[in-house]
Amino acid sequence: MVSSERWIDFQAGPFIEDWGFTEHDSTIIVKSRGRHGPSMIHRFSLETGKLLDSTKGSDPYKDTPDWAKPFADDRP
Repeated sequence: MVSSERWIDFQAGPFIEDWGFTEHDSTIIVKSRGRHGPSMIHRFSLETGKLLDSTKGSDPYKDTPDWAKPFADDRP
């Protein structure tokens, strides 16, 4: 659950570029980036809101974790 203490000002970025539910709808993956530069891919628990993992979307595809590959910038 999002609380008012956790709101973030997104005026200058990051922008959510893609997202999706994974692991039988128990986690959400969010791909975001600023106005310029590489993307970041984050995996969050839907139950707790806790950040479980993150990686750069611009990493080589072979080095990208399996959970993030569908959101990678360098998909084959």
